[in-house]
Amino acid sequence: MQSILSFPERGPWGKASYPGNCSGYVVKELIQYFRPKSVADPCEGSGTTKDVCATLRVPYWGADLREGFDLTSTPVFQVCPFAPDLVILHPPYFRIVRYSGKVWGTAPNPRDLSQVNEWEEYLSGLFKMVGNCVGSVAPGGRVALIIGDVRQRGSYYSAAAEVIHAYQPDHVEAVLIKEEHHVRSDKTTYTGNFIRIMHEYVIVLRGRPLTDDERHEAGDGR
Repeated sequence: MQSILSFPERGPWGKASYPGNCSGYVVKELIQYFRPKSVADPCEGSGTTKDVCATLRVPYWGADLREGFDLTSTPVFQVCPFAPDLVILHPPYFRIVRYSGKVWGTAPNPRDLSQVNEWEEYLSGLFKMVGNCVGSVAPGGRVALIIGDVRQRGSYYSAAAEVIHAYQPDHVEAVLIKEEHHVRSDKTTYTGNFIRIMHEYVIVLRGRPLTDDERHEAGDGR
């Protein structure tokens, strides 16, 4: 593996029509490099990670808000039947694709991070998601957070920078650049007046056990 990931084709995994989906080759690369015994995806969206795990014959657990699982309030360890060695986490962008009420469901879900309009509120939800994954992996496990930057109305929002700052140096193991291909804006003429964003990050975080206080707050008595 190198620090730049570029896969022009998304592969046969998942639903290509699902907005914001990631190339299955990225997931495959992560699994083949880290060789986890089990994988979890708590924001499984199009089902890409699930399909890649089936191809590679890796035990898998997945969930999504559209099915009722809210990662901002529930740690993975509370519902996953095993402690995963690798969590693939691809949360919604900030103010880009609105999922509930459009991609799925009949109305916006108040727990849907893609519906949040305020940056600080978005970051608060994102950090809950990341924490509920980092504290749920098996000893020596990892979380691969796939996330991108956003520029809107002259302002630049970098969730990746916020996560790296919060989790370095103890938990940040690697930061990879994932080149974007076949994004929705490719189908139209780009009308922006500044540098177009054509990358995401894959931030590899080492897991850690939850503290007693964190477990108590999460409602786990172990």
